[in-house]
Amino acid sequence: MKTELEILKIIGENIKQYRVQKCMQIKDLANLTGIRKEYIARIEKGLAVGIKTSQIFKISHALNIPAHKLVEY
Repeated sequence: MKTELEILKIIGENIKQYRVQKCMQIKDLANLTGIRKEYIARIEKGLAVGIKTSQIFKISHALNIPAHKLVEY
């Protein structure tokens, strides 16, 4: 069983992977989601303890992918 920190790291890696595939910079994703770019960087590094479900949905919508793809581990 994975720890919460391991899962956060995987979610962050998934977000970064999809963002890079879409040729987006963090600032582009920030503009589309309304989430500060500094916080997105923390999410991608797996350092954003307490990330909200609403933020996952905003990011998935901006990346045009289903939300479950971001949280698969």
